[in-house]
Amino acid sequence: MEIGESIAIPVPTSDTEEKPRIVSAIIVHGEGKTVGGGKQFVNLPRDAKWVDNTRVHDEERLGRKLRIKVTFNKPGAHSFKLKLEPGSSNAQYTGGEKGRNENFKYQDTEKSYTTESDGSKIVEEDFFVAIAGNDSYHPVGTDADGNEARGGAISTQRLAYYVELKMKGLSAVARNLAGLVGEFTKHRIEFVGLPAVEMDHMPNISNATADNNDFKTKARAAYNGSEGPGKAPYVIAVAYTDHLAVKDADRKLTLADVETGPGKADVQIPIVDASKTPPATKYLWHDLVPGEDWFISASFLADGATAGTDDVTIAKADCTPLPRSPSSPDMWSKVKIKVSGLPEAKGTITLKVNWVNRMRGGISLSGNIVCVCTRAWWKNKSTGDQNQTMIHEIGHQLNMVADGTGKGPDRVSTQYSGKGHVGSHCHHSLPVQADYGSASGSCVMFGATNGISAFCSNCAPAVLKQDLSAGWTAF
Repeated sequence: MEIGESIAIPVPTSDTEEKPRIVSAIIVHGEGKTVGGGKQFVNLPRDAKWVDNTRVHDEERLGRKLRIKVTFNKPGAHSFKLKLEPGSSNAQYTGGEKGRNENFKYQDTEKSYTTESDGSKIVEEDFFVAIAGNDSYHPVGTDADGNEARGGAISTQRLAYYVELKMKGLSAVARNLAGLVGEFTKHRIEFVGLPAVEMDHMPNISNATADNNDFKTKARAAYNGSEGPGKAPYVIAVAYTDHLAVKDADRKLTLADVETGPGKADVQIPIVDASKTPPATKYLWHDLVPGEDWFISASFLADGATAGTDDVTIAKADCTPLPRSPSSPDMWSKVKIKVSGLPEAKGTITLKVNWVNRMRGGISLSGNIVCVCTRAWWKNKSTGDQNQTMIHEIGHQLNMVADGTGKGPDRVSTQYSGKGHVGSHCHHSLPVQADYGSASGSCVMFGATNGISAFCSNCAPAVLKQDLSAGWTAF
C-alpha cells in the first residue's frame, strides 16, 4: 500500500435494528376501509340491492366470504400465515351436519402468504365463515418470527323481511309485531317490516283445498302489489284472516229413552264426538261462513216404529243451542229440544249437525306465506297471541323443528311429528307420548297454542344453526 492511501471502513449495522414484523390483520371492505368488528349478514348474497346504509353499509358485509388485509411495519415481501379464530360460543356443527351441508363449515385451516412489495397483502375471499347466527371470528396473522396480529371480530347475523297482508274488514289485526321481531332477534335473525298492504276478505279458511287456493289467490294479488317481491327470496308474507276453523259436517247424535208428548220436559243432547277416547266435547258450527249453519235435521222415532217410515220431523225452531258457559256464549256445546209438541210416546231423538273439528291459530302454507287468525272460538285474539302464532308458523318456514334430514341441523331431541298434531313440533317439558293432542308443552314450537312465545333450550341452538341462504320460494 502506498503511503497516504486510506482504507474504507464499512458502516457497522446496528444490532438493535428492527426486523420486519406483522403489525395488523384486519377484515376490510370497499376500497381498503377497515372494520374492527361488525355484522356479517351470512344468508344474503353479495349484491348491491341489499345495501340499505342502515343495517348493511357495504356489499362485503354480505355472504360468508371475507377479505382480510395483513400489514407489516416495513415494505418488502414478507411471509406470514393467516387463520380465522372462532369465538368460544360459536355454533358447534357435528360431522353429520357438515356432511349434509357445506355451509355449516368455516375455513378452519391456516394458510400461508407473502406480502406485496409495500409490505401488505389483501387476502381475497380465501376465508369464509359458517352460516349460523351469533358466531364470531377474529383474523389472526403470524409472521416468520412468531409475532402475532389479531384483528377485530366479525359477528354473523341473518337478515330477512316481512310484509303484512291485512284482510279488509278485520277488527282485531295485531297492533304491532314486536313479539315476533324480538324473539327472532334473540336468535340473530333480524326481521325488517315492509309497508303493509290490504287483501280481499275471507270469513274463514278451512283445510279444504278450494279454500286454501282461494286464499292464496287473494293473498298473491295483494303481495304482488307490495314491496315484498323486491326483497325476494328473503321475505315472508304474514296474512291475517278471521277464523281458521275446520268443520266436521253432517254428524249424527242420538238420545234414547226420550218421553215425548204434551207436558213433557225439554231434553238436552250434548255435542260429543263419541269416536274419541275419551269422548270429546265439540261446538256447533255457526257464524263462521255466510250460508253455513249448524243445523241439518232432527227427528223422533218411537220405540217399535219403522225407521225411514215412521220418523217424526222436529223443526229447527224447536232446537235451541246452549253455550258451554255464560262466559263463552258462542261456544254451543249442547242442544235443547222441545218435545211437548210431539206425539205421546217413548223413543229416540236423532240430531244431525255440523260442528267445529278444531280452530287453528295459524297455518304455514307452501311458499313464503303464513296465515294468522285474528279470531278463534268467536273471540278476538290479542296482539300477543297473534305474535305467538307468527313465531310458530315462521318457525316452520325456518324448517323447525329440525329433524336431522335434508340440509338442516341434527334432530332436536324433543322433536316429534304427528302424534295429535300436523307437522314437525317440539314436546319440551313433556315425556315421550303416543299423542300430544291434549297436552301442552313449553316451547313455541309445540303443536298447539300454549301461551309460549319463545323457542325452548332444545330448539334455540337449532334456530341459530339453520341455513337461511336459500330464502323462501314465492307462494
